[in-house]
Amino acid sequence: LLATGSEPVPLPSLPFDGKVVVSSTEALAFDRVPEHLVVVGGGYIGLELGSVWARLGSKVTVLEFLPRLLPANDAEVAALLHKALGQQGLDIHLNTRVVGAARSGRQMTVRAETDGAPAEFKANKVLVAVGRRACAGSPTSPWRRRWCRSPSEGSSARSEGDWPAPTSLCVTGGCYPRRTR
Repeated sequence: LLATGSEPVPLPSLPFDGKVVVSSTEALAFDRVPEHLVVVGGGYIGLELGSVWARLGSKVTVLEFLPRLLPANDAEVAALLHKALGQQGLDIHLNTRVVGAARSGRQMTVRAETDGAPAEFKANKVLVAVGRRACAGSPTSPWRRRWCRSPSEGSSARSEGDWPAPTSLCVTGGCYPRRTR
């Protein structure tokens, strides 16, 4: 088993900039509570981080493309969670497709379509949490260079061209020669 690590999936219409449009990694380390956070994606990562920031005082709006939250989970559980998050103050929009965004100073305007009708959502920070993928893409990807480094670069994940010979055993922290009997 080779664990290559994972990286957040960006949206073509909303690329990460690491400052205003962020992934879950940057959303864990904001320097202050955002006044208004828009979360793109109604999966467990976006909902968990949205819930945390709402409890810390941020106004949180969740935009989910599908007709319900947690699409990969039990529908009954998702409905109960939707209700609980609404009681926490999260503003949840289902059937909402993000089509673009515009930045004006420190403010982002996220353009979307909700049930086919245009909508706009203003925010100080936008968390894109639409999924993760294995670190198997281009070695020149900014995410690959930052988060998916080889052990010699300070991480246990490996990049293309940095794979051990088949006679090695790789575990977190490095590769070791196999013992022969």
